[in-house]
Amino acid sequence: MARFDLFLKVEVDSEVQEDPQRFAEELCRILRRTYGVRGAELSSYSEHPAD
Repeated sequence: MARFDLFLKVEVDSEVQEDPQRFAEELCRILRRTYGVRGAELSSYSEHPAD
């Protein structure tokens, strides 16, 4: 069985009050549960001003 790393960039529109780290934690949890990935983590994030 092959093992590989994937690095994804995800752009999200969310409510102003939403915490990016909390959102990322939930996304990682879903990836681990749904796809059986060995590990998922947030390495960094950047915020952009609303348009």
